[in-house]
Amino acid sequence: MSDVITLIRLAYLPWGTYGKLVLPDGREFYTVELPWNDNKGGESCIYEGTFFLGLRYSPVVKRTSGGLFDEGWEVQDVMGRSFIMLHPANWPSDLKGCIGVGESLSIFPDKSGKQMVGVTNSRNTFEVLMNYLDTRNSWVLNIIGHEMGYMDA
Repeated sequence: MSDVITLIRLAYLPWGTYGKLVLPDGREFYTVELPWNDNKGGESCIYEGTFFLGLRYSPVVKRTSGGLFDEGWEVQDVMGRSFIMLHPANWPSDLKGCIGVGESLSIFPDKSGKQMVGVTNSRNTFEVLMNYLDTRNSWVLNIIGHEMGYMDA
């Protein structure tokens, strides 16, 4: 039997998708993804659904974690997509279809200096998440919309 992690999508906005990641022990992190663009690889967040997570080597995880981790958790069996990793990222522009994790949602300047909604403390939050996930063998990610409906800008 697999343990379930829930990603509640809080907002689908033209510039990004934002959510809350809830672990089985009740801990919560926040997520940043690309905006919805029909599930196009490298251009879109993935669709809502239930997916297995698999541990695998990832150059993206190695780079974004500052070399702390060589392996990361991949969202598997997403129709039409591959190599969707959980990894450190602060803004949608840091991603190519993956899911970035952070401590909180905030508005702060991105790399270009533009004020943007993103997640904070991503690398440290990712380390906490990886240490937690490392204690289990089998994980499922359940991605759902916010129970109050979607926020569209």
